[in-house]
Amino acid sequence: MANYAYLRVSTDQQDLNNQRHGILEYANRLGLAGLKFVEDTASGKTNWKERKSGELLIKTMQKGDVIIFAEVSRMARSTLQVLEILEYASEHEYQVHIAKQNMRFDDSLNAKITASRRNTATEIQSFLFFMHFLLWGLCKYYKNSQRNSFALAVRLLCII
Repeated sequence: MANYAYLRVSTDQQDLNNQRHGILEYANRLGLAGLKFVEDTASGKTNWKERKSGELLIKTMQKGDVIIFAEVSRMARSTLQVLEILEYASEHEYQVHIAKQNMRFDDSLNAKITASRRNTATEIQSFLFFMHFLLWGLCKYYKNSQRNSFALAVRLLCII
């Protein structure tokens, strides 16, 4: 069983040493020894499969291996990609740790509940985002229309 630590910075202002320090403290607390550090400078916009994290998860890691991220934002920028990483890791029986948030995703019930809760939150967020733009579009479309009561109702919603 191997233990990996993934460090990612996307700008010159960010510091790998802070991430390394946080991960080392976390690993020492849990007794995870022999960390192999993987450093990456890819942008968060880049899909996780195209970064060193993807190479590590897809090509290098084996069943039972551990990967530690400094924080959730170092995994990926979007919640969807974070969930993809967690799903991939779960399917391949890897353990994912997030040091700053003190979170562990493995095969335990607690990890499954946490991942499910995050997935539900993402779905709600997507729905609200969609509804916002639907109402915005309706407001824009019917803004100057006075033909029917629906147009009036939409215009009233646009005021709110």
